[in-house]
Amino acid sequence: MKLTLAIPSLNLDEDEARIPLNLSAFNTMLRYGTLHRQRCAPSSFYARYLWCGELAENAAKDLNMPSEAVALASPVWQKMGMHQANVLTAEYLDIGKGEAERLCFDLSEFYRDISWHFTPILPELWLISMQRPYRWGAKPVLDLGGLLGADDQPDGEDAVTWLRVQTEIQMWLAAHPVNHDRRKRGLPELNGLWLWDGLNGGGQGGTVFADTVWSRFHPNRRSLPDSFRAYAETAAHLPDTHHILFMDDLRLSGLTGDRERYASVLQQWEERWFAPLYEAVRTGKIKRLDISTDGLNGGTLTFTAADRWKFWRGTRNFDGIW
Repeated sequence: MKLTLAIPSLNLDEDEARIPLNLSAFNTMLRYGTLHRQRCAPSSFYARYLWCGELAENAAKDLNMPSEAVALASPVWQKMGMHQANVLTAEYLDIGKGEAERLCFDLSEFYRDISWHFTPILPELWLISMQRPYRWGAKPVLDLGGLLGADDQPDGEDAVTWLRVQTEIQMWLAAHPVNHDRRKRGLPELNGLWLWDGLNGGGQGGTVFADTVWSRFHPNRRSLPDSFRAYAETAAHLPDTHHILFMDDLRLSGLTGDRERYASVLQQWEERWFAPLYEAVRTGKIKRLDISTDGLNGGTLTFTAADRWKFWRGTRNFDGIW
């Protein structure tokens, strides 16, 4: 059995203060395992594990729509500053199905003259079908990273159209009844819509355990268990021998800078995941464990039972960067 833990936002940025953590089992695996560093954008990391092929085309086919001229749209909340905007993406905005359907219907009416039609794939992810393909180099919404600055503007021959539509939609959303209702309920407004091109994924089947909205198109997805014990009970009845656990609970703390949440999640994982995983590798129940992450300090830590005999390696204490 080979097991991969795919953990977005595991490492802090280089310029962030380190955090005291008590991760005995994780530190042991970090000490004896083999670390292959590889920088990886969040969007590429998600695409590596969670879907195969072009995301927008997958969505169009799932909705029985033509896939020749489609783009993706993701609602966002943004707060403007002097030189940049703070951004939270849709998966953290508690968007209801009815809200998404109402906004997509009304946006389709608003853009009837240019034949843009908006369809919610999920409340957090919408598809735009158009008369012709538009060419804009807008980065995937997964790469916004909590801040939106001048460098995040699109390029390409249709960049001017993208900027015009973005501004129009912001003004349109500000006056929409859905946002009036969200303000009354104390929810963040959906005051922006990020338009972006599709993203090719490299997922190649096998069983993925994931709860993120981005796993919607994986052909063999199961819910993520809350502990290794719960996972092991399910895995015992599965025929394949390589499973991926996509654990993205750290992503929100990465977007917001919430270090207390970051430390709390890791301490819970030490008890529920890292300690029993170390024991499972030590006893041979798992032949190989890979722990992968994204970002500037991304890469993969590989740990096997034989690695435990590399006694000459010094102690490692994870404090936010491996």
